[in-house]
Amino acid sequence: MSVYQKKNGKWYCRGQVNDQRYHKLCDGAKTEKEAIALEDGIRYRLRQVQLGLVKKEEKKTVYTVKFMLNKYLEYSKANKKSYKTDLTFAKFFLDYSGKTGIF
Repeated sequence: MSVYQKKNGKWYCRGQVNDQRYHKLCDGAKTEKEAIALEDGIRYRLRQVQLGLVKKEEKKTVYTVKFMLNKYLEYSKANKKSYKTDLTFAKFFLDYSGKTGIF
C-alpha cells in the first residue's frame, strides 16, 4: 500500500489485498492526503468484491467501425500524404459494415 506521485503530477497507488494486486490512478487527487483517502476507497471496494458483497464491475467497451475510422482519419489528415486514399478506403469499410458500423 503505497501512494506516489509521478513526474506528470498525477498520484497513483499500488498494493495488495488478499493476494490481489492493484495499481491505479488516484483520479482527482491533488495532494498526498487526498490520494491516501482515494486508496482507502479502492481497498474497501476490493474487499467488498472479494467477500461477495458487491458484484465486480466489468467495463464493456464496444468500438464501432465508424468510431475507429474517424480516429484513423484524424491521424491520417494530420500526418499522412495519402489522406485522400484513406478517405476512399474509409468509405469502403463503412459501406461494408452497414449503418451500424459493427461487423
